[in-house]
Amino acid sequence: GLTLSKVLAGGTVTGAPVSSAVHSVVDGSSALVQYNVTSIAVGGGSSEPSAVSLDIGQTTEVAKFKVEQKNSKEDLVVDGMNVFVEGSVSDGDLDTFQIVSQEGNVLATATTSVGRYVNFQFTAPYTIPQGSSRFFTVKATVATGKYNSTRTFSAKIRDDFDIVAKGAVTGTYVLASSIPTGSNSQYWYKVREGTVTVAKATDSRS
Repeated sequence: GLTLSKVLAGGTVTGAPVSSAVHSVVDGSSALVQYNVTSIAVGGGSSEPSAVSLDIGQTTEVAKFKVEQKNSKEDLVVDGMNVFVEGSVSDGDLDTFQIVSQEGNVLATATTSVGRYVNFQFTAPYTIPQGSSRFFTVKATVATGKYNSTRTFSAKIRDDFDIVAKGAVTGTYVLASSIPTGSNSQYWYKVREGTVTVAKATDSRS
């Protein structure tokens, strides 16, 4: 636009004010890619008291998510996910986290959780075609050498920004329209207590 800075003495100003055509700002969110996240059942218990026991060193599926591109505007490109580990476990009680695509490919790995979050940065972007969905499975291993018996854990998507995803055409990052909520959206495990057996040697004199 034009700005009138000063008027010289004796001069005459003409043609002011100057105006342009009227413009408006509209909500463009309906033109962007949209997607939902839902939780798929795995082998854990449906509540913390009913947590399924795992042995030290055992690897299992701790969570599974379906990401669905729902409005067919453009393909959805997923760059990563942040998975929250809930329960009485501490960082380091679980290790060798993996997130696996429905095709069976390992998309990212993490050695441990940090501040209860496992940050999965995909080694390559994963594309979900418009109008379709894909499944992602989170696996974890119970760490050895830890005093972690009877500790419980569950893995979940905690917030709508924990899926790092954008439109393939616009390149705009968007939040999930919905995420899993409620007790029926996560599955619980615990570390099995070990046992020690002490036996007298056959050649013992006492």
